[in-house]
Amino acid sequence: MQEAFEKLRGVDIFALKSYMEPTAFGSFNGAWVLINELFVNFFFFILNAVVGFFSLLIRVLESVDLYSAYKNYVYKGASKIWNGFTGTSHGGVTSGSLISILLLGLAFYLFYQYFFSKGKFHKNYDSCLYGHSSWL
Repeated sequence: MQEAFEKLRGVDIFALKSYMEPTAFGSFNGAWVLINELFVNFFFFILNAVVGFFSLLIRVLESVDLYSAYKNYVYKGASKIWNGFTGTSHGGVTSGSLISILLLGLAFYLFYQYFFSKGKFHKNYDSCLYGHSSWL
């Protein structure tokens, strides 16, 4: 495929038209010119119109930077969600926000686990350490 593109490099496809060689048979009378324009050059015209349209579309799409616009949109949306969870836009956590409630719940859970399991966070900690469990 790349070889085909290399062969067409530098070829002006908008200048493509059929070539009629003058002969003694009257090649340039009106009927032959009309047939040539309808059945040959018309398809070159359609090809030129399609290529021109897609060339223009590619130029327009190259000038529009959709990725950075999408990236900014996603960043702003995620920032609004995070600010809603933390309750502030200054990087801290306010009281009454969802994050502060989760941190407070985690602190109470760790406090409960530490004091009511005799300083250990797991009841079978010794059996897991010394191989007394059933899976060994």
